[in-house]
Amino acid sequence: MPKVGRTYYVDMTALPLIQNTIRLMALQLKGDVDIAAIQKICLLDRGEVTKAVVKRIFKA
Repeated sequence: MPKVGRTYYVDMTALPLIQNTIRLMALQLKGDVDIAAIQKICLLDRGEVTKAVVKRIFKA
């Protein structure tokens, strides 16, 4: 495992990790991924909305 300073890291492509994380974070209804939830999480990640706005949307 490569080491930088005192920190170890895993050399891997980030996109599959990000996609899997978003899929796990998304609300699931009847086993299907809620695309609207994923879109809201992506808006948050891009800084287009605040965490408070996303929380309000999910509560509604």
